[in-house]
Amino acid sequence: MIYIDYYFKSSATPKYLDPVAEMIEAVYKHIFVDEESYKAFVSLLTKKLKAIPKASGKAHVDSGPGWLHVVLSRQVPEPVLRISCKPVCGFLQFCTNSKTLERIKSITFKDNEKGGVL
Repeated sequence: MIYIDYYFKSSATPKYLDPVAEMIEAVYKHIFVDEESYKAFVSLLTKKLKAIPKASGKAHVDSGPGWLHVVLSRQVPEPVLRISCKPVCGFLQFCTNSKTLERIKSITFKDNEKGGVL
């Protein structure tokens, strides 16, 4: 699982990149189930960017482990759109080690001072 934990849109982002910015912002604070679904998102994002006539030759998607940038060629030195992601091993009361999400019934958290269970 991959969690998108950071999103940035520069004030220098041209209006013609708004559809791409909306697509990136839509996945902010969301989880991709696996690496393939994240790669499918990157592929769709690249296709959407290439479909914008004004972006042809001016902007491109650059990605690496843990980050994705939309860069304007020769206009702005920094990426105008950015997201970063982190792998997720599991979340409370669920395990992501199997192909399907399985509920873990054995996890309980106890508050030592109050003696209660969270």
